[in-house]
Amino acid sequence: MLNPLEPGATLARAIATLAFLMSFAASATAQEEPARTPSSPSSRWTFTVEPYLWLPSLSGKGSADSSTPPSDVEVSFADALGDFEFGLPLAFEARAPDGRFAILADGLYLRLGDDQGTLQTETEVALLEVGGAVPIAGSKSWDLIGGLRYVDLSFDVELGPLDQSAEQSWLDPWIGARGELPLSERWSLFLRGDVGGFGVGSQFTWQALAGLGATLGQRWRLDLGYRALSIDFDDDDLEYDVLAQGPVLGLAWKP
Repeated sequence: MLNPLEPGATLARAIATLAFLMSFAASATAQEEPARTPSSPSSRWTFTVEPYLWLPSLSGKGSADSSTPPSDVEVSFADALGDFEFGLPLAFEARAPDGRFAILADGLYLRLGDDQGTLQTETEVALLEVGGAVPIAGSKSWDLIGGLRYVDLSFDVELGPLDQSAEQSWLDPWIGARGELPLSERWSLFLRGDVGGFGVGSQFTWQALAGLGATLGQRWRLDLGYRALSIDFDDDDLEYDVLAQGPVLGLAWKP
């Protein structure tokens, strides 16, 4: 059975998380230590850890039984605030000396419910992405990226007395590019796009991310953007063709 979350508690939790990231960033800027002068960052490994918050809406179709036609999956941004349960997603990057390559990792979990009266659906998904990045033609601003994305997706449908659920896990290869364009000493524009699946796991998947980053002293950066992730999976009882999209807020730290 579906178990919708309490809208008030979930909204308060999302707002509290957003407030925490923004206040922490402001505090970090005010208390930033003077720049140190050890070895040059380009001559050693550098690391970035970024907890972030993604609040997506959903649109598409899904089925938890191959004998029944797909049902609409429609969760607006306003609905998502009321029916959203999340563990704070985390992104990680380790860049080799002189920027020759980078190791990437990203993990997230979310659960979203859709209540249309007689029709109720619930999506629960966990993603773990591991990959690498290499500069494109020696560029310092653009990277070619690629890797593997593990997906564990559960989909539940209630239609009157009918209650169906299905769960599948798979591994998708993906490839894409990313770039960062400086706009000023503090602000920059970041872009990323990738495609994957190709019938190995899902039939096809794509992702796009764009936003602005603000440098906060020597170690911190505040990122505000928009992320879209599309999954088209069809195997056994689970059919799921849905686009998740919404704003992203992150706070990156370079130790």
